[in-house]
Amino acid sequence: MHREDYESYAEYLGHQRAGRLDPKKLAWVQERRQERVDAFAAMFRSLGMPAGSACLCIGARFGEEVEAGLGCFASCVGVDLVAYPPLVVEGDMHALEFGDGSFNLVYSNVIDHAYDLRRNFAEMERVLAPGGMVVVDTFFRRRVKKKRRRRDGSLGHYTAIICESAEEITRACTLSLERQEAITDSTMVEFGLRERLVFRS
Repeated sequence: MHREDYESYAEYLGHQRAGRLDPKKLAWVQERRQERVDAFAAMFRSLGMPAGSACLCIGARFGEEVEAGLGCFASCVGVDLVAYPPLVVEGDMHALEFGDGSFNLVYSNVIDHAYDLRRNFAEMERVLAPGGMVVVDTFFRRRVKKKRRRRDGSLGHYTAIICESAEEITRACTLSLERQEAITDSTMVEFGLRERLVFRS
């Protein structure tokens, strides 16, 4: 596992917030918004979760997965370092402001943005109801170039953790890995997502 060398948690938070506020990223996402909403909806339906489920989307950025979840489940809320009302509320994936067992499904495609993978998974497990499901969309990379700081001292791209395999992720949690599958939806692949891990409590 490769971890970015942030000098402090405060630097990490500031850097990740800057990524969420990038106007180029917002414009790119909005151009493909409905296409991404449809892709998330198809994914949620494929999980076979009851329609009465409560869903949490972590790192939901501009809320496409939340919009999709609202059409599939009884409730769905997104959380990110920068709010995107009314779909996404402000929050930290390492310290979720939800009660224990609040959700039947927790979805994330941003574990590569976690500062501490174990803390992130501990929070997902805490808010997950008994018998619930955690779904993680991610990618694996074996060769990683160290991120270089810019001349002004700032960091470039926003990836904080890169895992080499599913085993590295499963070691960070106590959930049972139900299945691992390749992501074939072109919309998600274009967004950099290659692997889906499905965990059960």
